[in-house]
Amino acid sequence: MPQITNDYNRIELLKLTTEPAASGPFIVMQKGHAPNDMTFQDGVFLLRQDGKWVDFVALGAANKPDLWDACLFEKPGEVLKLLNTGNLDAEMHQLDVNPEALAAWLTRTAEFSAQQRIDNLVNLYKERLRNKKH
Repeated sequence: MPQITNDYNRIELLKLTTEPAASGPFIVMQKGHAPNDMTFQDGVFLLRQDGKWVDFVALGAANKPDLWDACLFEKPGEVLKLLNTGNLDAEMHQLDVNPEALAAWLTRTAEFSAQQRIDNLVNLYKERLRNKKH
């Protein structure tokens, strides 16, 4: 897979609500390898509201809802505005993840494909959003 970039043609928007009238929230995902990763290890990355990308595995292992909140967008136009700066070079946001927490998350999700891991965390977040409304 190629290196991730800020090219909006390479992103995937995932809507986190099933409410037809709601325009969001969304998460923005991209598959590829991180800039400056000399191992070229493929991964999944989410765009944050500050325009930086975060590793999906680190985000899942951190198990901190506020980190997810930084990856939520209310409208697709917000994403396009953020990415339409002319700079295609992706910048990473590094998370400090406890190695034991990372190992535990990888063990818990070892039987999952990458897409199943994504679906699982998206479903957990959807549930969190529903619970916030009640």
